[in-house]
Amino acid sequence: MADVGLRNLIAWQRANEYKKAIYLLAARPPACRDRFYADHLRRTAASVELNVVEGYHRGSAREFARFLYIARASLAEAEAQLQDGVDRGHFQPADLASINMIARRAVPAIMNLRRAILAKANHEA
Repeated sequence: MADVGLRNLIAWQRANEYKKAIYLLAARPPACRDRFYADHLRRTAASVELNVVEGYHRGSAREFARFLYIARASLAEAEAQLQDGVDRGHFQPADLASINMIARRAVPAIMNLRRAILAKANHEA
């Protein structure tokens, strides 16, 4: 697999953008006062990006694809945690609008990259 540079990957860029948006949201009261919740939300958001990074550096297309699938699952977990934040009264649904828009761009970026990597791996096999 040619090294196109991790930061040039749209999937990484979207995952990074998603993480930073959640960090900002988790830093706002009242969410920041619920330390366990805010910490868990931040760790889950970070895991989206970290799984893209780890997969990229695993050295095989199949491993990269597997970690992209895990990144997608982490994004789904973060979305559920954001809804939990609404249920807890930490956020209003409108607070999540921009983050949901980022997620709607991140999911296809991650999954399209995964499909492309798997197609290339299958073609080379």
